[in-house]
Amino acid sequence: MTLDLDGVRRLVVDLDATREWRSRVCEPYVEHALRVEARVAEAGGSDELRMVALLHGGIWLTMKRRRSSLRNLGVPRRVLDLVDILVHDRDKPVGEHARQIREAGLEIVYRAEVADLAAGWQLDRLRVLVELDLTDPARCLGPADVLRRLSVPVDSFDWWYSVAAAGRLRLATAVPHLAGLLRQSAEERTTSWYGAGVLKGALAEIFTGSTRYHYDDVKPDASFTPVLLQLAEDRVPVVRDFALRLLHKASVEIEHVAMLRRALGADAEVAAAAAVVLGRGRIREAVPDLITVVTDHASEAGRAGTDFWRVARLRSVAAYALGNIGDPAAVDALVLVMEQESRLDVRRAAAEALGRIGGPRAIAALLRQDHIEALRVLGRLRVPEAVPGLLRLLQAQPASRVDSCAKALTRIGAREAVGALATVVTTSDDPLDRLAAIRAITRLDPDVALDAVLIAARDPDRRVRRQAAVALARCRSRDPRVIAAMATVLATGPGQRQVLRALTGRPDPRAAPAVFQLLRHTPDPVHRRLAAHALSVITPLTDGMTGRIEAELRKAREPVHHHLAWLLGELGARHAAPALARQLTHRSERIRSGAAAALARMGPPDPTLPRRDTDRVTRRLAVAVSDPSPHVRAKALLALGSRGRTEDLPRLRAGLDDPHPAVRAATAQALRRYGHAVRDGSGTARH
Repeated sequence: MTLDLDGVRRLVVDLDATREWRSRVCEPYVEHALRVEARVAEAGGSDELRMVALLHGGIWLTMKRRRSSLRNLGVPRRVLDLVDILVHDRDKPVGEHARQIREAGLEIVYRAEVADLAAGWQLDRLRVLVELDLTDPARCLGPADVLRRLSVPVDSFDWWYSVAAAGRLRLATAVPHLAGLLRQSAEERTTSWYGAGVLKGALAEIFTGSTRYHYDDVKPDASFTPVLLQLAEDRVPVVRDFALRLLHKASVEIEHVAMLRRALGADAEVAAAAAVVLGRGRIREAVPDLITVVTDHASEAGRAGTDFWRVARLRSVAAYALGNIGDPAAVDALVLVMEQESRLDVRRAAAEALGRIGGPRAIAALLRQDHIEALRVLGRLRVPEAVPGLLRLLQAQPASRVDSCAKALTRIGAREAVGALATVVTTSDDPLDRLAAIRAITRLDPDVALDAVLIAARDPDRRVRRQAAVALARCRSRDPRVIAAMATVLATGPGQRQVLRALTGRPDPRAAPAVFQLLRHTPDPVHRRLAAHALSVITPLTDGMTGRIEAELRKAREPVHHHLAWLLGELGARHAAPALARQLTHRSERIRSGAAAALARMGPPDPTLPRRDTDRVTRRLAVAVSDPSPHVRAKALLALGSRGRTEDLPRLRAGLDDPHPAVRAATAQALRRYGHAVRDGSGTARH
């Protein structure tokens, strides 16, 4: 049985009346659904659209039921489809959603009541409906209707919809009313927290076209700069902070320059926002006013009721603005600030501004200063003439200066500073100073200060030892002390990864014992892998080293065993084949696979091995080609193919019928290896 309009109306009311759903929360939504249905009827809507209005207006209740249950109750399918258009598909593009609504014919009844067909907590649906062209009063809600409906009771459904519609239409004429409501909400608590958020979202959408005003990439239109300046001077903190947040991201137009220049003499926060806008716009006409703000020491006392730190922040922002504008006329004023200012943040801002301005005059002015702020800027500019001043400050070693000096010297590339940095490493009591110095030495030339690097490798601070390990890894010296220090790092850490990578790139056989011990004992799988790779490069293939690896292979833990087997295969230690063949019967699949892979990498058998051992290896490989693991079978077939024995050919051919595709592919490769070995006679080909 299909429900008619009265049936759907009773359904919505009965849902509210049941004990399961009866609550004070549900009542307003049922009343709202009935009110919306009445308005749709007044607008000439069909019974079908009135059903949509009932179900969508009471969405809080209908969401408690599945679509299938509503369908079983007799709600027409087309009505449910129209409700779905309004409720679901949140990720669908706005244009696609609007097209569906237009095709459904819903815009016929969305006149002054368009917003009432969206749920209060789904304002994004309202914006979708606005895409239908709300600016046409003949069809939908127009600007005049929005302004008129803003006078409805605050925090009601109609008020929420109207505020959101004002934002979507970007009605500049609604800004005073919305700002007044926000001010009243903050002072008298006339709205809920949600209502205040709706007001901010609407104002932000008017100013920027988006409700996400707290995002950095959302910027207000330049035409709203005067309005934001006015709101930034509001007496209510909520309104002022909201306007300042947007004003800091505003752009500037020529007709607003005079207003922004006047704002530099206003409240410190408003003046700071105006300075940011002028600096971003690179308005050269504002340079004299910004210079006045930066150099006016009396301004701190002249701005009555303003905190001292707010004025200092204003002067810093004004200095940064001068740097963004880049006018050389501001150099003298900024130098004066650097020489006479006592506050560090203002002095740093002046130095940064001089660095941004650049040019011979600005660099010469920075070179005349002994402030660390000026020298830091010179280091970033890579000015070699700043090295003597940086060295003087580095030798004085005041607190918090070593790090800045070391970074500046590193940027300049001053290798002559390595000696002074080494002195800091060996004499400083502050681990942060030692860390900064050894980091700079690492980037400049660790070989020049090798003694300091070796001392840092024994430093009690773990961070210094780690950086010293990086320096050791970059040393090109073949000094035995470097290898000894690397061995210490490998044994105790930290910095083991850096040393292992360095030994892989610049192999030294003297480090092999330390690397081997690390491979045996480290619990870190990354360290084991790096150690195995390093040994494969630096280890000379001697009977002694191979014997140590074979001995360790018999008793090693499973993770270590895998890397040892790989190492033997990488080194091509063919005389270790019997030891690897014994592992083909191990209970661990990983060990069996690693041993078979190592034998496959070794290629043909070692002619110096006794015939008895060679036959034993072959028999074990013949058993391994029937292993339950396809990985073991594939590697064993490759190893058999490399041996080039005619007796193994039937086993190789049998691998072509294996059910696993990887084994069949390995069999084809093994047959190619067999052919190469037979053709060469001696079986010396290795693939």
